[in-house]
Amino acid sequence: MKPAPRYVTCHCQHCDGHIEFDANELGEDKNITAPCPHCQLETIVFVPPATSVTATNNSKSITNFTVVIGLLCIAVLFFLNSTIAVCSIPVFAVVVFIVSHFRPLNDEEVFYLANKRRSQKINTYYQFSQFEVSVNLEFKKAMAAEGAYYNIHSALKGFPSLAAALLKYKKHEWIIIGFEKEQKIDFVWLNKGPDNTQVASHLSFAGMVNHARSGNHTTVIVLHNHPNPDPANFYMLLPSEQDKRSAKALEDVLLSASVNLLEFVCERGRFRQFHRAIAPSFIPAQTIKTTIMAENNVSRGRNLQLHLERLF
Repeated sequence: MKPAPRYVTCHCQHCDGHIEFDANELGEDKNITAPCPHCQLETIVFVPPATSVTATNNSKSITNFTVVIGLLCIAVLFFLNSTIAVCSIPVFAVVVFIVSHFRPLNDEEVFYLANKRRSQKINTYYQFSQFEVSVNLEFKKAMAAEGAYYNIHSALKGFPSLAAALLKYKKHEWIIIGFEKEQKIDFVWLNKGPDNTQVASHLSFAGMVNHARSGNHTTVIVLHNHPNPDPANFYMLLPSEQDKRSAKALEDVLLSASVNLLEFVCERGRFRQFHRAIAPSFIPAQTIKTTIMAENNVSRGRNLQLHLERLF
């Protein structure tokens, strides 16, 4: 007999959007990856941690005591002044919440908060400017169709805008591959595709890995354009199924080398990120977890702060 649905909600690692799903669908897996319904990026879908039995029982005992006392106070207030009693209910709810979250975080809650902090740090690292920029037209005309490396100096924040500007109004599909370290792009590879419907990198996956390793690069950033034949009627910033398959194949190669991957589609000077894969060694969750453990159970006030950070 199929169990009844058990709907739970977790947060997207990228946009922090709420993802609701049936926990029974995970089966034996604690975590799976799936596209976020909000930002479309691959994220870990997981059942949020449940409070440990001991912590739950202790919290319930304190909460039950607080509820009984609070209800008695509200009942007395109703006899004295019903308006004040009604107004006191939200205050009472806040008090119950606070009292029940004075306890320290359990292991699962520490794990959840560590991953939440990691996601926030990653999002901060990969923040991009949305402004269109101007580029050197002579360089744009001279871009090697057959493929070549170029030494550049671009901040990570502005690189997608720069690449989108280089590909703006191109009638063929092109690909630009940037190599990033310390939030700076120092090298790019680019080449032209055969027509306006497809492009493949002339630089092999192994070549990308070797270049990233030799320069101690953190991230490979891949951008390609979708020429738009009719901008008034077509929106070309969405990835094709082939784009998604290629990104997944490159992800498997780069992550095995501890290199991050970001993929974008560009169209008429704009860009859209459709794929992001982060190596576990980048801003490791274990380091953040150690920091949280040092903060946990220092005081009741600090415990409450950690719970608020975890929940909101």
